[in-house]
Amino acid sequence: MAPEIKNVAIAGAAGNVGPHVLKALMDTKKFNITILTRKAGSHDFPSSCTVKEVDYESLDSLTAALKGQDAFVNCTSNFDPKAATRVVDAAVAAGVYRYIPPDFGIDPNKAHVPELPVFGIKALTRKYMEAKAQEVGDKFTWTIIANGPFLDWGIRSTFMGFDVKKKKITYFNDGDNVVPYTNLPDVGKAVLGSLTNPDDSANRIIYVHTINKSQKQLAQLAKEAIGGEWEEIKTDMDAVYAQCMEQIKKGVMTPDVLIPQIPYACTKKHYAAPWEKSDNAMLGVKEWSDEEVKTLFKQIDQE
Repeated sequence: MAPEIKNVAIAGAAGNVGPHVLKALMDTKKFNITILTRKAGSHDFPSSCTVKEVDYESLDSLTAALKGQDAFVNCTSNFDPKAATRVVDAAVAAGVYRYIPPDFGIDPNKAHVPELPVFGIKALTRKYMEAKAQEVGDKFTWTIIANGPFLDWGIRSTFMGFDVKKKKITYFNDGDNVVPYTNLPDVGKAVLGSLTNPDDSANRIIYVHTINKSQKQLAQLAKEAIGGEWEEIKTDMDAVYAQCMEQIKKGVMTPDVLIPQIPYACTKKHYAAPWEKSDNAMLGVKEWSDEEVKTLFKQIDQE
């Protein structure tokens, strides 16, 4: 039986995912939360949290910061393989029972393939975690949160092809592939649910979603919510992917070459599709109605 998880460390608490994880945990008033940061005082964190300055390049610094923690939720973003494995080593050395890596994406069982180098670090991390868990036994466990693209952030940032302010939609290929999207607050709930159900979430992927929709289905809801004339264009993501892979063959591994592989993957059913089995019930996450999606579009339009 898994030990009770009480002390939780969060890295990246000021990023895209971290604030929602922090809020979900704080709202329960059941956890002692430690926030790891590169520079103390650079952000305003709740006074009830312990803030520790850490050098992510140092195994000793990370290990010291993680001492006494039952779980470590990593919400940082890094394309450095040494940094990814160093964090796992620190968690194991510090005696952390549960590690949640910064995966937060489409199904690792489908996406962690050589054809998608953007997920290379995540694939490496998973293999490394699995090996460490086997090596040390049940003293160290892990959970990956699979949530698909972020629904609210993906729309608000235009990353998933919707520019609400300009009433412009960019379809990736034909825009017909249905994928699971998750609202960031629901990602926070998924992390909370995995920590409060430690036995059921140990050493496996947790699947969560807010909606299952295609771009075209979302576009229809956006039009109904906001009205007006919308500009609609298509981007050939197969061509974009081919260009990215050509650059990678030349040794270019910059974000502008790697990141476009994410929307490309979301056009392919063999990479991105509704979960075969959702963990929403265990995590306390409710699937949204079309009306709730429309409300989100309206909120973003009015921001």
